Amino acid sequence: MDDLQKRWPDFQSSDAHLLYARSLTEVGRLDEALEEYHAVSAYFPGAEARVRYGLLLRMVGRTAEARIVFNELLLQMRRAPKYLRDAQAEWLAIAEKQLSA
Repeated sequence: MDDLQKRWPDFQSSDAHLLYARSLTEVGRLDEALEEYHAVSAYFPGAEARVRYGLLLRMVGRTAEARIVFNELLLQMRRAPKYLRDAQAEWLAIAEKQLSA
């Protein structure tokens, strides 16, 4: 992903960006992963990026920030159309579970 960005700096893909953040998490580059999740969360369609960001925040002990991410997501999705809430149900359930834990 780093090479892709170097070769084509104007290339934007929310899916690729999310995959990059996930990869950084898997290899233990957590600070970099947090930065990437924060960035991709701002424009990724759907709830997955924000939920994964919240989960990583919680994992590194930043629970208050994680709760904010989950709360903001759920508040935003309450105003969303039902078809969108239904499409994101899996990720919304994870966010709700994290808030009740």
